[in-house]
This record gives sequence, structure tokens and C-alpha cells, in this order.
Amino acid sequence: MSQFQANILLVFVTIGWGSSYLFTKYGLAELQPINLVAYRFLIAFLVMYAIFYKRMRHVIKETIQASIILGIILCCVSSVFGYALIVTTASTAGFLIATTVVMVPMLMIILTKQAPTRQVKIGTVIVITGIALFSIHDSISFEIGMILCLFTAFLYALHIVLNNRFAQKNDGIQLGVLQLGFGGLFATICTPLFETPALPQTSQGYMAVIMLALICSAFAVVMQSWAQQYTTAEHTGFIFALEPIFAAILAYIFLHESMSQQEILGALFIFLGVVVANHTPRKKEYALAKI
Repeated sequence: MSQFQANILLVFVTIGWGSSYLFTKYGLAELQPINLVAYRFLIAFLVMYAIFYKRMRHVIKETIQASIILGIILCCVSSVFGYALIVTTASTAGFLIATTVVMVPMLMIILTKQAPTRQVKIGTVIVITGIALFSIHDSISFEIGMILCLFTAFLYALHIVLNNRFAQKNDGIQLGVLQLGFGGLFATICTPLFETPALPQTSQGYMAVIMLALICSAFAVVMQSWAQQYTTAEHTGFIFALEPIFAAILAYIFLHESMSQQEILGALFIFLGVVVANHTPRKKEYALAKI
């Protein structure tokens, strides 16, 4: 797979992550965040393990260790994200969680001691401008919901960077499937400690769990790990900046929420920033970032 193909695959992964706003809202109406995460990850693990059964028969120790780390982080990302959506609006959450696009290059600088490329710097400015236009309507004041969103963004960025590091040295499919399993196991253990275990009460609740498991977990997590074998953490972070746009499109289709002219302008800025950040001059080849 070429880096271009990997980036295209990550766009579809981003659509999956973007749909999580919609399905998580439905799921949280009947289940608490960690409980919801346990169901979605365990179902996703069982489905993907069945699909890739032959590939999962020979897993090395290093892949298992990496999957445990990524699974715990992924569980924390989704759980904190759920609590954030309970106490803040979707537009505010979309803006703050999308700051992942800035946190990824910052983490890469810390870990690799290398400054980001000129394209990444310019793309960062454009994307942040777009996210601000897309999401800020009145004013922002810090509250618990926003703190949870920023913490989610940090964990999200950490997962992207570490996933990129581990994916370069392990089988991406195995890594994606196993982290779902360990993430689901961790959430299952934590549910009775922090929440009250329960089952969905309506068909909509069950549908939300299934869609979160199949689209936002089974497909998104495993394909992300596979694609990150062939691209960089910076590119992944910028592509994921498209997430609030896809979330808004799905909200328009299913919840009949319309976008204002300001939001449309912000969406165009985000798209432009992603294109700039992922542009590679023809005369110069950039090696994949390896930590």
C-alpha cells in the first residue's frame, strides 16, 4: 500500500470516527459511557477476530504488549469522550477534540526531537483557523466539559502517535484487533467499579451499540492500525481533522441540523489545511516518520 492509498483509507476511517458523535449520543441515552465502550469494543473484537482468524493464530509477544497499551488508551479516549458529550455541546466538543491535529505534531517533536515540516506548520494554522470558524459561534469559557474534551484530544493524539510507532514494527491488523479486545476487557473491568452495568432498553439503543461496534470500532480501529503502517502520525492527525465535518454532515442527514455560512467556510479551511499538510513536493521524497 502506498502512502497516498493509506491516507485515502484514513479518510474513510475518519468518516467512521465522525459517525461516533451521532451513535454515541444515541447510546448515552440508555447506557453510561464506560459500559457503552465495553459493549462496542468487545463486539468489535469478536467480529474482527472471526474475520481475521487465520491471521490471528500467530501473534508475537511484542504485538500483545503494544496492543495492551493501545487498548487501555483507546478505552480511556472513548470513555472520556462519552462523559464530555454528556456535559457539553457537540459543536464545542468537535472543536476542542479536533485540537488533536495540533497535539500530534507537538508529541512528535517531543519524541523524535525533530521539528515538523513546513507543510505541517502551514497546515496547522489553516486547520485551526477552519476549526475555529466551524465551531465557535459566541464565546468559549472553560468548564468541566471543555476540560474533558481537551483531555480526550490529548489521549487521542497519544494514541495516534503510539499507534504509528507500534504499527511500523508489528502487523497492523493484529494490532488493531487485539487492542479492541484489551480495550473492551479494560472497560468491562472498570464498568462495575465506576458505573452500574446495564443493557440497552430500546431497539435504538441496541442499534447504537451495533453501529458503534461495527463502524466506529471494528472498521475504524483496525483499518487505522493497518493504514498507519504506511503513513506518518502527522498525516493521520491532519486527516482526522476532517472528523467534525463528517460529524456535521451526518447530523444534517439524520438529525436535520443545518450548517451556517460560517461553518461551511470553516469546513473549507479545514479541507484546505489537510490538503496542504499532506502535500509532498514531487522533487523531494519524505521518509516515513519512525520514532
